[in-house]
Amino acid sequence: MVAPPGWSEPHQNPEFDEYILMVRCRKQIEIEGETVTLKVSESLLVRKGARVRLWCLPMNLQLCSCMCS
Repeated sequence: MVAPPGWSEPHQNPEFDEYILMVRCRKQIEIEGETVTLKVSESLLVRKGARVRLWCLPMNLQLCSCMCS
């Protein structure tokens, strides 16, 4: 996925696990009310059903996301 500066999405409760790997820039992720900043080469597993919201810092970003049901 490639996203422009300032991109964000509304809160979600996915019905699958999602593994996120940052390729370029940084992304902030709010999971169950806690904010995490994911940097290049870092990864994160978001568990099925977690309340999550994603947004990027003021730069284009690239990430790889794998969803597992």
